[in-house]
This record gives sequence, structure tokens and C-alpha cells, in this order.
Amino acid sequence: TLEHGNRLAGNRAIDESRRAPVGVELNVSWSLLLILHDVDAHNVKRNFQLLEQRGDLNGAIREMRECVQLGHPNAGSKLERLTKQAAVARFDEGVAFTEQENWPEALKAFRAAVGADPMMSDAWFWISAAEREMNGEEPCDAEYAPLMHCIKLDPKCAEAHCALGGV
Repeated sequence: TLEHGNRLAGNRAIDESRRAPVGVELNVSWSLLLILHDVDAHNVKRNFQLLEQRGDLNGAIREMRECVQLGHPNAGSKLERLTKQAAVARFDEGVAFTEQENWPEALKAFRAAVGADPMMSDAWFWISAAEREMNGEEPCDAEYAPLMHCIKLDPKCAEAHCALGGV
């Protein structure tokens, strides 16, 4: 295939550069190097698509970050979409844990959600709620910062303002 031929040609150019004596300039084709770059970007993109189809968001995000580094067009917007999708998935997981009253796991899931999307104000609110629940439903210092972050992102969040009054 073309991809295989390009890969072989690139490997030969790399091997020649390794064997060349120091100070000897090689006539390496820039177009060959660009072709290899495109092949790498294509392979990464294909891996991303497979991972996304399988529902492996973390793997797909990892591959898309590599696409961004390789300069693939539109990779930045796809990475942003995937990251938000992963954040929503982790948030939903956190909500499911709250329904089971599994507060430590809920807290982990909500923290993962804001790790993926720091602008997710609802997740910041639920981090605070999980901290309070883990403290025997008593106010604690650990819930203050997430509440403040929630209010900073969503100044009209009445629940966060009410909860802040109890901290």
C-alpha cells in the first residue's frame, strides 16, 4: 500500500541519517518527512475513531491529543467535544453513585468530571454536597471551595448560595 511504501521509505531515510558520519549533511526530502507526518496523523486519527466507536473516551481523548500535537486539522474542536462528553459521562456516574448513597465513589466521579471540564458548575456543586455527606451531613471546610467555584461559574445558582449559608 501507499502507506506501507511511505513508511519503508521513511525508515530508510532515518537509517541513513543514523549511519552518516558527524558533520555530513544528508539530502533528506522534506516532502518525504511531510508524508510520514501525514501517515502518522492518519494512523492516530484511525485509532481515535476505533476507540470512540468502542466507547473508550479516555483512549480516544489520548489519541486526539496526539492528533493536536501532529497538527491535524479540526483536532482541537474534536478534542474539546470529547472532553466535554467524558465530563458528562463522569458526572452522570457521580449522580448514579449519589442515588446509591455511595459518597466516596460519587466524589471521585464528580472530581473526574471537573478534571475533564473545569467549567461544569453542577459538578462543583455536587463535590460540595458529597463532601458534606461524607462528613455526616455536617458543614465542613472541604465543601467551601467547590461551592465558591460553582458560584463563580454560575452566580445565579440558588442551591449553591443556600448551601454556602450553611458552611
